[in-house]
Amino acid sequence: MAGKDVAPEREDYTVAYLSDWPRFIPEVAQHCFTEWPSTYEVYGIKDVAGVEQDYRNHIAKNAHNTKIGVPLICFATRKQEAGGVERVLCGSCVVEQSDFHDRHDLTPWVTSVFVVPEFRRKGVARLLMMRALEVAKGLGYPHLWLWTEGHHGSFEFYKKCGFVETEATEYLGKKITIMKHTF
Repeated sequence: MAGKDVAPEREDYTVAYLSDWPRFIPEVAQHCFTEWPSTYEVYGIKDVAGVEQDYRNHIAKNAHNTKIGVPLICFATRKQEAGGVERVLCGSCVVEQSDFHDRHDLTPWVTSVFVVPEFRRKGVARLLMMRALEVAKGLGYPHLWLWTEGHHGSFEFYKKCGFVETEATEYLGKKITIMKHTF
């Protein structure tokens, strides 16, 4: 599996893989479940412990690989302001084979893009997206897919990252937009 990588775009933030830093699993799981509880419930995950187990399963699925593979959970941290060496979680995302039950022909997907509120609008989401794009491209995929609800701030953000709208549909009882990035 990959080593503890540093995203060169921002020296104050580190983008790494959750498999290399499992102590962050509970915190990443808590943030993601708090943000999307109804989505997790559709997949049969009823609580934070279920999200933690899902992440551990993602990591175990890739444990035999000597190179980066999918699924892959990335997260961003920053050194604490007090000058300590301890790192604080800033955000996370997942690159996985499928995130849309009816469209297994579209792969891979970037999912669960989340930034802790105090770190929003500071470049963390862009770092996470750039890492997700780097992973998908490095694995030889021609596209990276995502879905988002409506045309709000995240839709515009994804457009700035090079994603284009491919279709509007309904999924999990929500009106969504499917977007893709072509390499």
